[in-house]
Amino acid sequence: MQALLFRLAATVFVVAASVLGVVGAHAGNEEEAAYANFEAFCLDHLTTQQDIARTAGAVGLRQIPDELKFPIFGDRSGTAWSSVGNKNRFMLALFENGACGVSAIDADGDGVIEVLRANSRNQQLARDKVGSEIDTMFALTYPDRNGGPDKHALVVVQTSGLKTIGAGTRLTAFSEEAAKKSGLPIPEWPK
Repeated sequence: MQALLFRLAATVFVVAASVLGVVGAHAGNEEEAAYANFEAFCLDHLTTQQDIARTAGAVGLRQIPDELKFPIFGDRSGTAWSSVGNKNRFMLALFENGACGVSAIDADGDGVIEVLRANSRNQQLARDKVGSEIDTMFALTYPDRNGGPDKHALVVVQTSGLKTIGAGTRLTAFSEEAAKKSGLPIPEWPK
């Protein structure tokens, strides 16, 4: 069900981006920008998600109107924002179950996975193909920026096997607590 919602979210992203206008964000290539946005919004706020809305507003993201959110969230609630910059178009979604995701339409999924592997302590747990969609799940250990204990997350990177259509990529983080509440299996975390 979640995979279906994220497939629909990519479509809504394109519509929302055209409706909501252009907002600048991070510089750099699309794959690095996608991971940087995911890191700044989702990983940095794994245990303090109440700060995401304030941060999103402070950097100029635009909240997606309720009438455009259903394909993103289905029957669950959540909040979504969009940003469309010259080379950095993305959508941020915060789900009621504690998951946080970034969809980056211009980023190549394999490139984003390379950036994730190079910039985090991670272990690949699974790689599943459903039609043209490829879901890769990682266990990730992330340092607390305030010097607290490390944070743990299950991260799913959703990519398309159709390289010619520019389908982008989606990264979703479930904190250890959110993963437990959602009934996801808890792995041995990378050191």
